[in-house]
Amino acid sequence: MSYKNNTDIGTASLSVHNKDEGNYDLPEETSKTFIIEKANLSNVELKLTIPESGYVYDKTEKRPSVTAVINGVTLDSSWYKVSYAQNIQAGDSAQVIIEAKNTEFCTGMASKTFTIARRPITLTAKAEDKTYDGKPDTAVTVETEGAPIIEGDEVRLDKVTALFTDIMPGKDKDVTVTASLIGKDANNYEVKPTTVKAAIHAYDPKEVSEAIKKAEEAKEGVQGIDKQASSVTQGTRFVSTVQLKAMNDAIEKAKTAIAGPVTAEQAEALASELAKETETFTNAIQTGTYKSSSGGSSGGGGGGGGGGSRGTTSSRTNSTSGPGSSQGTVSFDSRKGQVNSVTGIVAGTTNGAAGDGYSHWQQGNLWDNSSWKLRYADGSYAAGAMVTDAAGNTYEQVAWEMINGSWYAFGADAVAKNSWVLDVGAGRWYYVDINSGMKTGWIALNGLWYYLNSDTTGAWQKPFGAMYQNEMTPDGYFVNADGSWNGAPKN
Repeated sequence: MSYKNNTDIGTASLSVHNKDEGNYDLPEETSKTFIIEKANLSNVELKLTIPESGYVYDKTEKRPSVTAVINGVTLDSSWYKVSYAQNIQAGDSAQVIIEAKNTEFCTGMASKTFTIARRPITLTAKAEDKTYDGKPDTAVTVETEGAPIIEGDEVRLDKVTALFTDIMPGKDKDVTVTASLIGKDANNYEVKPTTVKAAIHAYDPKEVSEAIKKAEEAKEGVQGIDKQASSVTQGTRFVSTVQLKAMNDAIEKAKTAIAGPVTAEQAEALASELAKETETFTNAIQTGTYKSSSGGSSGGGGGGGGGGSRGTTSSRTNSTSGPGSSQGTVSFDSRKGQVNSVTGIVAGTTNGAAGDGYSHWQQGNLWDNSSWKLRYADGSYAAGAMVTDAAGNTYEQVAWEMINGSWYAFGADAVAKNSWVLDVGAGRWYYVDINSGMKTGWIALNGLWYYLNSDTTGAWQKPFGAMYQNEMTPDGYFVNADGSWNGAPKN
């Protein structure tokens, strides 16, 4: 094969002919022409030589060297001229441009962009400790390290922000500090975020603690009783069970809230809410006017025929011979029958028939004391109730009745209690013996001693019959949180 005019721009040819001493004989010589065109720079690949760390704004032109390659062949740099645009300011639009210089060999132009990074500004920051407020921001002071701003440039810090990564109280917590820039040259610079340490101190909700203290003082000695004052032992301070529960719920809400972190605003709201509830509760307190018999102990059994054991069927006295019949006055209640103004319900004979004008003890099982009930004169039964609070919790609220001078508690199933009794509404423990009623004073159970309030005047600021817990008894002995005497000598 042979070529002609295959170097310069224009038409070139290729010829194929017999080779001397070859093994083949072509019938005739064959030739073909082809065109050598000028290089079109728009088709080239531009390769830029940029420092490994890249370009960073420094107010000078950036002029990377360039190589033009087409179809794998590097073009002679004398064929084109190189220029630059937007190659001082930071950004992604800096350009290298090549244009045909020797039009004998090439035509057109090509360009490629490159990046000039913003000049970094490093901050030295000090974040201030703060009191918990439920927000991430905090005060901060900053300075710039070194002299990052090039002389003549107009740049200054604008908004500086310091944010805790975790808003809960604690020491040495991470704070991320950032800042924005303003000025005509601000776009050529950037502030690198920095992390420093600071503390969030827990807010001391003293106002809530004080409100809780006042609420508990207002509640001390107040029982939850759904009766008229005339039916409540003289001197007993009481409110309705609903009112007492609302007060207990308000106190518990405040205690639960301050068990975790609270802000000053939250504490103020909690204290205000509890103070209002305390005021409402205080205004609702009544004092019982029912006069109890001399001696005041609810632990005593009925007199006359009413002193028999609950474990056997025994004759119960009527109003003419019942306990304390010489005390107070007897009147008729449409529901309860004969009621003494001092000793309460006057019970008729045990298991007596309805319709005789008396309430009667009814014994379900003759062999134990587990099923005593009080049937009222109208045929209904003394009974507590199952109560569901606002949170959806269900509990049993016992009902109390004074019968022949002694107090008894009845469950929601109408069965009389015969052991420890928790009055949820009052928030107190009591002890009831089915044979003699609610106990007062010192009692011994399973080798342990307990003290139950025997004061009927209200002077001790504790419900009558309520167990002492984690405190000193009136006669100078300290009892544990479960009410048992700790064995220490009298103080």
